[in-house]
Amino acid sequence: MNTEDELQHKLLSKIKTRRESINVFVRKLDRRAVRLTNLSIICSALTSALTAAPAFGGGNFIEGMQQLGMSGDPPVWRVVCFLALFLSLVAAISTNMYKSHDMAARIAKAQASCVLLEGLETSVEFGQFSVQEAMKLYAQYIADIPFIHEVDSEPVKD
Repeated sequence: MNTEDELQHKLLSKIKTRRESINVFVRKLDRRAVRLTNLSIICSALTSALTAAPAFGGGNFIEGMQQLGMSGDPPVWRVVCFLALFLSLVAAISTNMYKSHDMAARIAKAQASCVLLEGLETSVEFGQFSVQEAMKLYAQYIADIPFIHEVDSEPVKD
């Protein structure tokens, strides 16, 4: 195997490893993003239900809850307000975690880079680029995803 073939083989190996790293990253981050989004949606809905029930039911709601055994200290309305507060906090925290980590943009960048790397891999395999040209393109494509590091191919753990 000559030097050019060795370099091509190493580059193809590097591209495949990087693509696998990207795929692992996307799977993990996507699952986390879905969990945070679902948590926010569910907690927001429950908060709305908890605040709407006393608002629409008024005294009848409070009396109904007391008949179900929720009487005593603290009063029913305090318990409902505390639950609504807690769920609202959970929804706010999960929403802000999703936004602060810029999950949607990172997933989109990672997927776009993976597609570009796949095209580069195919082009290198069919000899459409010299190794030097392909290495420059590789460097350009991964420059958009500095938050993804190369990892060995391992099963995704959550």
